[in-house]
Amino acid sequence: MPQSFIRDAEVDLFSMIRPQPQSKTGHDHGLSYEPAALTLDERGMIRDCNGSGEVLFGYRRNELVWRHVSILLPQLSGTPLLRDGEVDPQLDFLCHCGKLFALHNRLGNILPSELSLVQLENAGRHVLRLMVRPIDNSGL
Repeated sequence: MPQSFIRDAEVDLFSMIRPQPQSKTGHDHGLSYEPAALTLDERGMIRDCNGSGEVLFGYRRNELVWRHVSILLPQLSGTPLLRDGEVDPQLDFLCHCGKLFALHNRLGNILPSELSLVQLENAGRHVLRLMVRPIDNSGL
């Protein structure tokens, strides 16, 4: 991997998740980032990764495609993502109750992260969209 890409990835990752200041009119325009997201098949193989994911994970999209999601989230190794054609109920519960998962990026950082998992369907096949939001614990 070119060193410039790794250097570019060495940004304040948490700046991606901070809200922008309110505008002059006092309206909060919400978050200014695109969440890091992966598209997975039913076996947990990565089919796609967005640009925010490339920055957060430290990998280019083509380096992640057809690798198992556990390369980034080892806790998902051996965990079924689907059960009876639906998102695994236990995994769905953990995602909804705010359990923190350890995201391991290419730079060796381990970032506590919340996950959101949504099932989509594409031409009769189960496809999952996994959004990853690192949690900034530095202010605690």
